[in-house]
Amino acid sequence: MALTTSIENFLRTAQVAINNTLSTPEILAIVSEFGYTEAELTKGQKLYDAALAAQQAQQKEYSEQKSSTDQAETLRNQLHEEYMVHLKLARIALDKQPALGQQLALNGRRKQTFAGWLMQVEQFYTNSLNTPGVLEALDRFKLTPEKLAATQAKLPELIAAKDQNEKEKSEAQRATQLRDEAIDALDEWLSDYMAVARIALAQDPQRLEALGIVAPSP
Repeated sequence: MALTTSIENFLRTAQVAINNTLSTPEILAIVSEFGYTEAELTKGQKLYDAALAAQQAQQKEYSEQKSSTDQAETLRNQLHEEYMVHLKLARIALDKQPALGQQLALNGRRKQTFAGWLMQVEQFYTNSLNTPGVLEALDRFKLTPEKLAATQAKLPELIAAKDQNEKEKSEAQRATQLRDEAIDALDEWLSDYMAVARIALAQDPQRLEALGIVAPSP
């Protein structure tokens, strides 16, 4: 898509050129002599309609993607905040029991990727809730099985939100591809039409301006 203007401006340029040609019999009569008949202009109109619809669909998909991204990030941040409190307490409680700490992946930095982070979180809560020695140690700080299970129960919602976000990303990318293809098709048609219109209407700058073409000063 070799466009120097924004997509919105490009679509508006196409709309003006096509509409004003079709609605001005004098202009249509002149450009028809150069191959741009009403049928050919109607073809351009269909390309414009397709490009506009594709642009609107792309904007909708990206809005949905952003919404799903925000939701997933909010859920992760909330869960991570609880997890870090539990993790810090567990590090203190199990400071003298490194074997148990290893089962909970207490040491080292938290993973930055979602998959790595999720594995650490799942390991922490699964092994905490299924290891009596850990539960006994955590009870010292009133970190009960109920509290651990309540945070663990938020994981399925987060995973579902992340999966939905990946789906929305894919749909947004596909919508962008379709939009770009539609814009390219319109751009190819419009570039030729504007070039021919400059020739056909070279002696009539006012009609050129009606198509959005500003004739150069002599």
